[in-house]
Amino acid sequence: MRINCVLPGWIETPFNDPFWSYQRDPAERRTLIDAEIPLGRHGTPDEVASLVLLLTSSAGRYIAGTSIVVDGGYTAV
Repeated sequence: MRINCVLPGWIETPFNDPFWSYQRDPAERRTLIDAEIPLGRHGTPDEVASLVLLLTSSAGRYIAGTSIVVDGGYTAV
């Protein structure tokens, strides 16, 4: 049995809508957040799905017991 954990960061999904609705200036806040992400932008659902696809494919058959952060380097700084 293989168990892994995918840890997404700022990913462009409706999950974030409540956060944006409480911001005084969502565009300004978005710019500030993107500036803190080394890759300079929010991720996409396809980028997270690509990792999940890898983990569930034969290419990832020897990856086990790990947590993989998908956040454009946000937690690495």
